[in-house]
Amino acid sequence: MKRLIVLLVLLTAVCVWAKPTQPQDAAGEPYYEFVQNHVLVAFSKALPQSKIDEIIARSGGKVGRYSELLDFYRVELPTTAQEGVRYFRAQEGVLWANYNYIARAHYVPNDQFYQYQWHYPRINMEQAWDITRGDPSIVVAVLDQGYQFDHEDFAGVARTAPRDCIDNDNNPEEPNLEDSHGMHTAGTIVAATNNTTGVAGVAPLCTLMPVRVLDNEGSGSSEAIANGFAWAAQNGADVVNASLGFGNPNNLPPVDPGQPLSGAVQQCAAANVVMAVSSGNDNADYVSYPAAYPACIAVGATAVNDARAPYSNKGSELDITAPGGNTDEDLNQDGYIDGVLSTVRAASQGGDYYAFWQGTSMAAPHVAGVAALILAHGCPPSQVRTALQSTAVDLGQAGWDPQFGHGRVNALAALQYNCQGGGGETVLFNGPMEGNNEGWTVSEEGQNGVGWRFLDFGAPDCGAQPHGGQNGLWHDDEQGVGLLDDWLYTPQISIPASASSVALSFWQRNCYVNDTYYDLHALYYSTDGNNYTQVAEFDDAAQSWEQITVDASALAGSNVFFAWRYRGDYATEWFLDDVLVTAMIGSDAAPHADVVIPKELELGSPFPNPFNSTVQIPFEVAVPKELSLTIYNVTGQKVATLLNNERYEAGSHRVMWQAEHAASGVYLVRLTNGSLTMTQKMLLVK
Repeated sequence: MKRLIVLLVLLTAVCVWAKPTQPQDAAGEPYYEFVQNHVLVAFSKALPQSKIDEIIARSGGKVGRYSELLDFYRVELPTTAQEGVRYFRAQEGVLWANYNYIARAHYVPNDQFYQYQWHYPRINMEQAWDITRGDPSIVVAVLDQGYQFDHEDFAGVARTAPRDCIDNDNNPEEPNLEDSHGMHTAGTIVAATNNTTGVAGVAPLCTLMPVRVLDNEGSGSSEAIANGFAWAAQNGADVVNASLGFGNPNNLPPVDPGQPLSGAVQQCAAANVVMAVSSGNDNADYVSYPAAYPACIAVGATAVNDARAPYSNKGSELDITAPGGNTDEDLNQDGYIDGVLSTVRAASQGGDYYAFWQGTSMAAPHVAGVAALILAHGCPPSQVRTALQSTAVDLGQAGWDPQFGHGRVNALAALQYNCQGGGGETVLFNGPMEGNNEGWTVSEEGQNGVGWRFLDFGAPDCGAQPHGGQNGLWHDDEQGVGLLDDWLYTPQISIPASASSVALSFWQRNCYVNDTYYDLHALYYSTDGNNYTQVAEFDDAAQSWEQITVDASALAGSNVFFAWRYRGDYATEWFLDDVLVTAMIGSDAAPHADVVIPKELELGSPFPNPFNSTVQIPFEVAVPKELSLTIYNVTGQKVATLLNNERYEAGSHRVMWQAEHAASGVYLVRLTNGSLTMTQKMLLVK
């Protein structure tokens, strides 16, 4: 019996000490500026404290701080951080070791101060305040520089769970700090309002959780910022505002800084915390981290005229924009620079004052504040992102685009969004066919003088009266010109993945259609702009305008082109007008449709869910294509690739994921055929 016990102990020891695969040097490291001589390191929970102390002692370093929030150590070394990272990654029992990266506040400071908050009328705050100004039960954590709670416009502002993640205590006040970035961002959210003093806040009746993660120079380590996110998650925050990020002056694709920041963001996501994070001020083509994490709402900046602010980062991860200002302009001609006005303090200004600053740092608090109002109005956290994005004012290209995301935040419309269902109709594309500025394109094969043109060009035999407005489109054919094959295309239309239903509607009429000659009047769609699938033919002789509605719900989550194709050799005329693509978000209502687009791909619900080691992932294929299936954690990090461009024929299929090496938590399974992408959530519990 004793020999058996010894054997079991040895087997257990082998399991505990099995080191996770972790390269000592990853390509491109270090990714960002970092704190010299610091290494952040986490150890296996099964590792005795004596062994942890031994490993740290052998490095020649000492423990600078231990994070109880995220269970990792900051080790301060006599050698370089690079040498320290390599050393710890090579040790058995180390879960991860990383650089202590430095992030910076996302703003362009300006010493002047004025008294006009143009940015609130721009997002319809006055009307929104008629609905709610917040509630003390909604807690907004502001992760930023230090605070001065005795500022004249913070009198009466409710506070809870203060934390200083730099000095590792519960006092984030910095009474002597001048022009605190944190005071400016927090003031935009919760400054005392309607008190005849200073400025107004977006959500003045909500409660502030002040968390200091940036030092007095405006810089913060990934250690401090991660602890700030974790503090918010573990102490009851409903919303986080993080106006900070890692710089990208060379406009390069950003790299995930990894642990501990990625894990802290995951904690917030698991706690249903809404995170508004600034996209960055490098005028880069990429959103910076941490805003680039999928769990965060990445916020870009707009100017007083709704143009993209010239410094605002853009890119595929951008979710929404909000007023961030442009202090190089005075477009509203009020005599003052067009920055965002909020609360600060400086002895050189006589103490408490109010300053115009610009930056995505100034934009993010608008979104955080509106998110708090949405929660106070009764919307569940899971629908706040949808409420914000689906009601945003569309700017730039129709639908989502990398310059503005889903558009500029609209506080009133977001509060009017029905989170319990019936969230209303969102217009994704409106093509009244009044002119070329709507993005229409044409591809024609045939002789000149026939084809697609506007009604104000040419002389249709069947009349030039449009369905609506002053213009429309028509296709002309003439006898004797031979076979034509002419296409009319919409611009690319982005359809939200959260859309419960999608409808394409348009008006048509035609004449001279008969059975003597072949004519094709057909509608197509494409998700890549190259390969088009026919939806339906419309060859009936509709002499009067008729509306056609197509249920395009199967295309949710895709970037889509719609196309109308004329193919024929007879003198018919086909007229189109008033094309509209809409989506219902937050509602189960389905459109009444003449035609339904079938789903090419369907990802079923993983089972069992929750699971503790193995899960099956079912899917159905209608159109044979190459498929990829990938597993991500909620911070957007890839965990496993189960299919990599593997061809599947039409039918029902399933794959299995064995997750014995994965940690407990929420995971996302993503299935794509190159044009359509579908996602499901699953919960691993060990």
